[in-house]
Amino acid sequence: MQKEIKKFISYLKVERNYALNTQQAYEKDLHQLLRFLQEKT
Repeated sequence: MQKEIKKFISYLKVERNYALNTQQAYEKDLHQLLRFLQEKT
């Protein structure tokens, strides 16, 4: 799943031209979601 997150962040940077702060916020939120889901399984 880490690989997919990195690919998505790259998409936000390259294709959508999102600001660095936005990219970092998405990445942080996705990692938090991943940890939450891992704890629930």
